[in-house]
Amino acid sequence: RIPGPLFILEIWKACFTGLIESPEGTEELKWTAFTFLKIPQVLLRLKKYPQGDKGQDFTEDVNIAFQYLLKLTPLLDKADQRCNCDCLGMLLQECNKLGLLSDSNTESLTSKRYGLFLFRALERFHIFWI
Repeated sequence: RIPGPLFILEIWKACFTGLIESPEGTEELKWTAFTFLKIPQVLLRLKKYPQGDKGQDFTEDVNIAFQYLLKLTPLLDKADQRCNCDCLGMLLQECNKLGLLSDSNTESLTSKRYGLFLFRALERFHIFWI
């Protein structure tokens, strides 16, 4: 039995890989719609079913999965570059809108992503905090 957060993480990884590797045109549009519209709807339906893990609700599983996803910076950066947008931010907003993430978790995850992004940008230019 795969834990909920890892199951959700694998779904996100597959979606972002599909976005990155899809050819331009209709395939790209299909992956975009699937990732940002369909998968959050599927997760919303899964949220309604009782979870095997006692004491942890589905929204916490989603939050943990996003925290794991944040560690996959190269994947997120490639997706952002390929789609010319903040893919993780869009996904966080959609999950928040559907009640899969709380406002505080959405803000925390967003700040972690931008914090890592800023740190890497500064590191590239050899700018370090003193």
